Amino acid sequence: MQFFLKAKHWQLFLLLFGLPFVAQVLFVLALTSGGQNSPF
Repeated sequence: MQFFLKAKHWQLFLLLFGLPFVAQVLFVLALTSGGQNSPF
């Protein structure tokens, strides 16, 4: 049960901190690489 709780906390941690980080990296890559060619 302890392991399950830890795994669940890691999932929440990845959702809260991983997604904004990945979105920021993609945004910076789109800005630096494409300019007008970027899909955003």
